[in-house]
Amino acid sequence: MVFLSEAAVEHALLEQLQGLGYRIEREDNIGPDGHRPERESYDEAFWKERML
Repeated sequence: MVFLSEAAVEHALLEQLQGLGYRIEREDNIGPDGHRPERESYDEAFWKERML
């Protein structure tokens, strides 16, 4: 039985999204306490501004 960690699944998904042309942002940049915060708290999981 093969076990995939959450980190491995996330990494594979992010690579696929990059391959489709999406830009990946790091949490330490866009998180609530980051350099360019895009949400007020970690409770927010959906960014309306990114979907426009």
